[in-house]
Amino acid sequence: MDNLPLVEVIAGCHICHNIGAYAFVRVSFHEIHASSASGNGCIKCSVLWKVALVFIPDRLRQSNTLISFRITQLGNPKSIFNLEVFGATGESLSRHIVFFTTSERPYVFGQKVIDNGHLLEGKTSSRDVWRTVRYWLADCVNQHRTPACYRDSVSASNTLPTRVLDLGRLTNAQADIMLHETQNGEAGVYMCLSHCWGPQGCALKTTSQNLGAHKNCISFEFLPQTFKDAVIFTRWLGIRYLWIDSLCIIQDSDEDWELESGAMAQVYENSYLTLSAAKASCDSEGMFMDEERSTTQYYFTNGNDSADHLPLQNCDASSHQSFQKTRSRRPIQFYMRESIFHSPIDGEFYERESHPSFPLLSRAWAFQERILSPRVLHFGGQELYWECRQETYCECGHKGIAKSWAKREYGDLLSEISERVLKSKITSPSSLLNHFTRWKRLVEKYSQKHLSFPIDRLPALSGLASRMQNRFSGTYLAGIWQSDTGALIWHVNGDPEAILSQYIAPSWSWASVNRGITYIRIGLRDEIFYSIVEAMCVPLGLNPAGQVSSGYLIVKGQYETVKYNPVTEEWYIGRQPDHLLYWDSSHVKPFWDSRWEDPLEKPLRDLILLRLVRLVDWIVFLILQKMDAKEETVQRVGLLKVDKFAAGEEHLNEANCFCGTTTAKMI
Repeated sequence: MDNLPLVEVIAGCHICHNIGAYAFVRVSFHEIHASSASGNGCIKCSVLWKVALVFIPDRLRQSNTLISFRITQLGNPKSIFNLEVFGATGESLSRHIVFFTTSERPYVFGQKVIDNGHLLEGKTSSRDVWRTVRYWLADCVNQHRTPACYRDSVSASNTLPTRVLDLGRLTNAQADIMLHETQNGEAGVYMCLSHCWGPQGCALKTTSQNLGAHKNCISFEFLPQTFKDAVIFTRWLGIRYLWIDSLCIIQDSDEDWELESGAMAQVYENSYLTLSAAKASCDSEGMFMDEERSTTQYYFTNGNDSADHLPLQNCDASSHQSFQKTRSRRPIQFYMRESIFHSPIDGEFYERESHPSFPLLSRAWAFQERILSPRVLHFGGQELYWECRQETYCECGHKGIAKSWAKREYGDLLSEISERVLKSKITSPSSLLNHFTRWKRLVEKYSQKHLSFPIDRLPALSGLASRMQNRFSGTYLAGIWQSDTGALIWHVNGDPEAILSQYIAPSWSWASVNRGITYIRIGLRDEIFYSIVEAMCVPLGLNPAGQVSSGYLIVKGQYETVKYNPVTEEWYIGRQPDHLLYWDSSHVKPFWDSRWEDPLEKPLRDLILLRLVRLVDWIVFLILQKMDAKEETVQRVGLLKVDKFAAGEEHLNEANCFCGTTTAKMI
């Protein structure tokens, strides 16, 4: 508090004085009303009473309704207020409320500072609101020192993609457009659109049949609403060209799709700005939000009205420039609204996963587009969000330096490689480990995103993979890097699913499972027991980082046959019946890549373990099953963690297990 400007502490009474980060107030609707209205009125209770009036629906406003108030600890300096309501009928609800002031005078409320914030006014379709974007753009291009923010993508000498939408007359927002095929390295400034196609697919696509017609004219009237909004906004910024995947890639041509999906890195990296229709789950929903946002914000002041009628109303900044002072204290005045989720743009820790308010950001293709683009403008359901490789902004003032787990981390990775390592590959062990670790963090995040078609598991990441292909030493193999010593040490998150009906990737690749995955972190001091001595992947099409038709690894390491009982979850390791090593569920933690068939049909299974790495507390093994006895071909089926005591060297040597090394072909 010593470093804060002069603040006014909002005092409480015997009912509300305990409210804070580690204590809460639980009172009835009647009690909080009575306290706010008694005598001159408790200001803090008056605030709580008005919160209850605004954010609790009529059906729960009963005298015996219990209300719980708590100032939450969400890693945010602003005051986020947790309201919980417990109705007499058993119904309950929870709300996060933000208090903020538009003046330089902060208040302390329940050990939290009610600090400066921003009112949201107008609609996100308003040109007045869009003026903020011009400021964000200028700040990024002219002031940011991150190379990826100001280099190539702002240059008119950039090569345009194979096809772009020519918006022509920029002064007419709703004029027709045309598909332009570029020639001979044609250059210019362009923008991109990132959007959800929706469960029914995109309503307007370029195909072999309508390619000629689209090159002549695409009627603005027939564009889906999201495309219309993108065209209007791009014209408003004065940019002539716009790239939209469904219109700029020939959708019924496998060859064109392969070529263009392989060029995604260049398309998005060189764009001036990518528009993200973050709130829309399909193209018919549009980018903009046409509701007046001021109706969701409320103004509080303790005027000299009776406490029963404290002035709390939908906010309109122009109507609150003056106020009346009370006889005994200076007036308290601030605003309140429901907390706006910034997930997964730049939210606090409780918002890091995708939120229903941002359906686009749960999509795998959009993940790659977002990271590759130097600048992204997200059109959310409540406000606009800015994201570049140096900072994030939002209209409500929640903005902060991008977190280490957000876009900035991956942007730094791309920028660092581009600027410093373009002419020499990364070779030092620590540098390699750092970069591979960051790649694996990216894969973990990506693996949680959704795809309409599982066969896109590798293509939807191919732009990022191709961007790094000639920077890392070693070969890119269906989602992993051959020179990464920890490439095989991943496991499926949660319960396994059924085996995919179509081939996506070799079993050793995380792309072979349609689930989120986690890599086990390894350090330079952790002992690795295997090595990849030979590898090959066969691309299915023209994109070398896209779909694969087959692949294998020749892995050298310590293998051992095991018998596993899925009913009792017992493991028997070794080849000598009199000296079998025994592990039960108290020793091990298996992670299966897919569901087993009925355990009762085959109670004892013949498997193979490959020792991977020794960590501080665990020894990690790859679980394999033999596919071809003659060729020693094996397939991955899971990963096993065994506590270091059960799998210690003494026990392994006694059972004569994992003593020698051999090679196996893993498919």
